[in-house]
Amino acid sequence: MKPMANMWISTFVYSSAGVLLFTGLAKLISAAGHAGLLLLPDPLLGVQNRWVLCGAGICEVVLGLLIMRFGTQKARLAAIAWVATNLLIYRVGLFLLGNEVHCRCLGNLTDAIGMPPATVDSIMRGLLAYLLLGSVAGLAAMFSTRGQLHHDGD
Repeated sequence: MKPMANMWISTFVYSSAGVLLFTGLAKLISAAGHAGLLLLPDPLLGVQNRWVLCGAGICEVVLGLLIMRFGTQKARLAAIAWVATNLLIYRVGLFLLGNEVHCRCLGNLTDAIGMPPATVDSIMRGLLAYLLLGSVAGLAAMFSTRGQLHHDGD
């Protein structure tokens, strides 16, 4: 693969790890709060929002750390694509259930910083698109390079 493509993929992978670490930590901080929303059941999963935030936060932090330290570029891109696909499926599930409330992806942390939920929801949709489209584009670039399938670019 060309050096410029390797550099783009590497930059994408590490920025994605940063996104996952940030959003995961924000979810964990929110889950430790006292907002009434945390006690309500998640409309899709049926368990308390607190536990959904804890589970998602832990997964995102662990995945972010693993992506930064281990694996080939293909494995890292595949992991990012996997988590982004799961987040997309969750959002589609909420939509199909008729959940018109903005995704509280970061819990009540947005209230603490005074950011409107609609703004946060738009940012989170943008980050989801970045993770999903970037990882798929990176994987497509790696697999479309003839004669390079055996080389991970690490």
